[in-house]
Amino acid sequence: MDLRPDGPSLRLPAARITTPAAVKPARLAADLRSLGWGTPIRAVYELSKRAGAHRALLGRMAATDTLRPVPALRACFPPPAEVPDAARERTLAEAVDIAAGRFTLFGRQLDLGDPPDWHAVLDGPGSWPRSYWWTIDIRSPARRGDVKWTWELNRHRHLVVLARAAHLEPREPRWMAVLERHLGAWVVDNPLEVGVQWASNLEIALRAVAWAQVLSLTGERLARPLRDAMGRVLWHAGKHLVFELPYTLSTMANNHLLGDALGLLVIGRSFDHPTAARWAAAGARLFDRQAGREVRADGSTIDEALSYHRFVLEMLLVRALLDRDPATLERAARAAQYLARLGVLDGPVPQYGDWDEGRLLVSSAPDATTDLSGTALGALALAGGGAPPDQRDRYDELAWYLAEGEPIEPEPAVDGGVVGGGIARAATGPVRVWLRVGERRWHGHADLCSTEIAVGGSWLVGDPGTGAYNADPGLRDGLRCSAAHAVLRVRGMDQLEPHRVFRWRHHATGVLGEPAILDGLTILWGAHDAYTRVDPPVVVVRAVLVDTDPPCVAVADWVLGGGPVRWQLDLPLGPEVAAELDGCLVRCRPGAAGQWSLHLPAHAEAVRGHREPWTGWWSRTYGELEAATWLIVRGRSAGPVLWQAVPGAGSAPGLWHADDGRLVRRCAPPQPMGRCQVSVEQTGREIRLRVDRGESEWTNAVVLGRA
Repeated sequence: MDLRPDGPSLRLPAARITTPAAVKPARLAADLRSLGWGTPIRAVYELSKRAGAHRALLGRMAATDTLRPVPALRACFPPPAEVPDAARERTLAEAVDIAAGRFTLFGRQLDLGDPPDWHAVLDGPGSWPRSYWWTIDIRSPARRGDVKWTWELNRHRHLVVLARAAHLEPREPRWMAVLERHLGAWVVDNPLEVGVQWASNLEIALRAVAWAQVLSLTGERLARPLRDAMGRVLWHAGKHLVFELPYTLSTMANNHLLGDALGLLVIGRSFDHPTAARWAAAGARLFDRQAGREVRADGSTIDEALSYHRFVLEMLLVRALLDRDPATLERAARAAQYLARLGVLDGPVPQYGDWDEGRLLVSSAPDATTDLSGTALGALALAGGGAPPDQRDRYDELAWYLAEGEPIEPEPAVDGGVVGGGIARAATGPVRVWLRVGERRWHGHADLCSTEIAVGGSWLVGDPGTGAYNADPGLRDGLRCSAAHAVLRVRGMDQLEPHRVFRWRHHATGVLGEPAILDGLTILWGAHDAYTRVDPPVVVVRAVLVDTDPPCVAVADWVLGGGPVRWQLDLPLGPEVAAELDGCLVRCRPGAAGQWSLHLPAHAEAVRGHREPWTGWWSRTYGELEAATWLIVRGRSAGPVLWQAVPGAGSAPGLWHADDGRLVRRCAPPQPMGRCQVSVEQTGREIRLRVDRGESEWTNAVVLGRA
C-alpha cells in the first residue's frame, strides 16, 4: 500500500531517492566524534559486510542450519490467567481484522492482505530486495523507503493477538488457520539471513519474544512441521545474535543491547539443550548488566525519550515474567514510578524525544500506541502482588500477563517539584506545566530547558513529536531540532547540530535547579551550556513561574556571559489550537479548554505546514504528521526574555514584567505573594537564582558543566 502524502492515507513523504554522495572528510570526522571508541569496531564491521566476510561466515552458517535438525521447541512464558471479558472482546475484535488482512501499525489500520507481503515498502511503492541482508541499503539517501514500517509488521505482535484468540476460542478453527498461514508464509519468504528482516539484531530479538508468546499460548496445537521450521529459525537467530554481539556491545550500548540480550535469553529458554542454556545465561548476564546502566536511580532511562522509556520498561517486565528476579522487579518499579510522577496516569504528557511503537507487551486497546499508563501499572502490579480487577479489565498489559492482586501504589504526579531525568512539573487547576533540562543523547531531541503547557488535557504549547526516522531528512531534523521546541535559540543557532539520523555533532548538558513553592507561586528553573561553543560563550538560564491566584504561567530566559545577543523564541502550539495574532498578543483556544492568551516579548510570526524547511507540524505518533501553528519571536537582549500564558482573551498583561535584568511581579498586597523580584547571576560555573520578597529571600544555586 502506498502511504505517500499525495495518497489518501498518509501525511508523510516516501524516502527521498537520490544518488549517494562520496564520503567527505568532514563527515568522516563527525562519525569519529559521534561513535567514539567504538569507531574501529564499527569500521571493521562495515568492511566485513563489503569484503565478503559476512557472506563467508553467516551465509555458510545459514546454509548449514537450513538443513540441520535442531532441538524441539518448548514454551518459556507462563500461561495467562483468566482473562476479563473486556480484554476478550478487544482481542477477538482485532483478530477479526487481522484475519481480514487489516493490520494496525503505528496506530493506523492498513489493508495488507492475508498473509501480507513481508517485504513490502509500506511507505512507498515496491519491495525490499530478497537478498542477503548485508547487501541491502536501508540507511543511505538511495534506500527504497523507511524500513521501520516493514520491521513493525515483522515484529509479529499481531501473531500474538491471533494466538490469544485461539487460546480464548480453542474450538474456533480460523484463528489457528490464519496464524499458521502467516507463520508458514513468513518462514518460506524469509530464508535465514535473507531480506531486511535479518538486518537488525533488535528486530530478530523482538520477533523471537513474539514467537515465544505464540508458543506459550498455542502449545502443541501448532502443526509439527511448522513448529520444526520455527525452531530452525529461532536456533539460527540465537547463533546470529551471538555472532553480532561485538557490534552491539561497541556501538549500541542502549536499548538495543538490552533487547538483543533479552532475545538471546528468550531463545535460550525456548530449547532444552546445553548450547541454548549458555545462550540464556549469557543473555541474562548481559541484560542485567545493561539494565543497571539503563535505569537511573530516579527511574529515568539513558535513552532520553519517553517512548523508549516504555520500551525499556516492557523489556524489564518480560525479563521479570521469566524469572521474577528481585533486581529486575525493583528497576521496573522505579521506572514505572518515574512515569507516574511525570503524570501519565493523570492525562497527556509531553512527547519527549523520539517516539515510535517499540513494544514487547501486546495490547489491542485503541489507544495502545500513545498511552503509557498500562505499562506503568503493569510494572507496579508485577513488582507487587498482582493487578486489581478494574485495571485488568481496562489494560491488556495487565489482563494477559498478570493475575489479580494488590499492586504497589503509584506515586502521585508531581505538582511542584522534580520528576527525575532533568524534568520538573507544576500544576494549578486545569493547567499542567513541564520544564525539561538534563542531558541529550541517543534518542533525545535538542530541547534543553523546553517548557510545555497543557490546559484541561489539551496542549497550549507542547512537544510536536518525531514524524519519522528515515523519511525526508529535513523532516527528521526539523522535528528534533531546537526550532521545534519551546526554547530560546541564540544567534540563530540550534542547541545541537544533527549528525545522521540518531546522533549529534557535539554534546550539551543542562542542570535542573531546586523548585520553589512560595505562597501560591511555583518556580521551576534550570540552565544549559549548549551555547558555550559560540564566541563569546554564553549560558542560558530559564525560570518558569506558575501563579495560582490569579492564574498565570510566566517563562523567562537569561543569556549570561556575552552581553546582549540576537535570540529567537520558538513556541510550537498544539495542533488543536486556533491562534489569532495581534502584535505581541496571541489569542488561543486550546481545544475545549477555553480562551487563553500568550503575551510575547515582541511581535510574533506564525508558520504552519511549511515543507522547506519543515516547520509548523505536529506528529501524534510515528508516521503521522499534521499542520500546527508554530510561533517565532525574535529580538536582541541579554534577558530576561519573558513570555506569559494567562486565561481569557483580554489584552491586559500578565503578572510579571522585565525590569533591568530582573523579573518583577506587578501585583501588590493583599495578594499572597505581593510584589517580588526574580534575578539570576553567574560566578564561574555556578548559576544562582534569587527570589527577593522584600522581607525574605529565597536562593538556589547549581553548578553547570563538567568538572
